[in-house]
Amino acid sequence: MMQYGSSYVKSFNEPFECATYETDLEILRNLIEKGDPRAHYELGYLYEKGIGLPNDYSKAVCWYRSAAELGSAEAQLRLGLMYSKYDCMLTTPQTINHRIAFNLFYRSAVQENAAAENQLGNMYSSGVGVERDHHEAIYWYRRAAIQGNPDSHFRLSKIYKNAVGVKKNIVMAYIFEVLCSSHGNHEMNLQDSCNKLSLDQTLKAFAIAKSWRVGNSLPSYDI
Repeated sequence: MMQYGSSYVKSFNEPFECATYETDLEILRNLIEKGDPRAHYELGYLYEKGIGLPNDYSKAVCWYRSAAELGSAEAQLRLGLMYSKYDCMLTTPQTINHRIAFNLFYRSAVQENAAAENQLGNMYSSGVGVERDHHEAIYWYRRAAIQGNPDSHFRLSKIYKNAVGVKKNIVMAYIFEVLCSSHGNHEMNLQDSCNKLSLDQTLKAFAIAKSWRVGNSLPSYDI
């Protein structure tokens, strides 16, 4: 029994488990005829990875585009990434267009795609593809962070530590550092923040971080 393992499968938890690729492809084609955006995205993924089909990046892009037009948040994210940075397989330096990328990320983010929300935060933070706005960046980082996006936890830790658009708050920085490290990011320098906190603050912040669960309101700590 075969399972693809694409973003489609991970997002919807409905993997095609069929005896042959031919059967899977027939299922996909039937879904495509019904206008299923997920099936359009999946077929693009198969062409990109060369799974059961000849490796064909141009066809992959075409199917990603059709999926995005049908509302697939995954396809909108994938195309946004392609337009925002050079991908030697799917794009050329000439096709990079940050404004198009921003629009694609936004369409995906309003569907609560955490990775797209994080990308919007990055664009607002850097001023690439849109006018720099730290408050908007924080808004999108927080939306992604609520869903457990580790990159957004990392970004928020830096924002609170360096007072970017918010009041400096080392306790909050430490809370997000702990959350980020819980995802396996061993590059976080927890000790640096600890050295700037009292023992009581460190213990309370650590307890807050460890008790937080994905989907809950983000932790807060006023100083």
